[in-house]
Amino acid sequence: MGDTLTMWCYTTHCSGAEWTRNTTTGHFSHVYINGTITGSHNIRLLFSVVDPSAGDYSLKIYNVHPTDTGLYDCYEADGNRIIGYYLVAEGLCLIELEKNRESA
Repeated sequence: MGDTLTMWCYTTHCSGAEWTRNTTTGHFSHVYINGTITGSHNIRLLFSVVDPSAGDYSLKIYNVHPTDTGLYDCYEADGNRIIGYYLVAEGLCLIELEKNRESA
């Protein structure tokens, strides 16, 4: 609790990536889309993306709290899911759900 958490996401897709979040109460939101951290006034906006110019769309959450619990998914701009994480912020447990990797 209170630490910074990084959820890794890399892509070589030239149009970028986006992050979504589903909470345990069923609330869906975009966290990062079109180069911008998003949210509303009732969501703590303590997020950043590491280095999009280098294809590193890893999501950092600062000062993790129980309200950050939920399913976080990173997608390529064309809609292909890269990776998903389920965050349980009760002492901190992070489970990597799935990686989708296409071979060249």
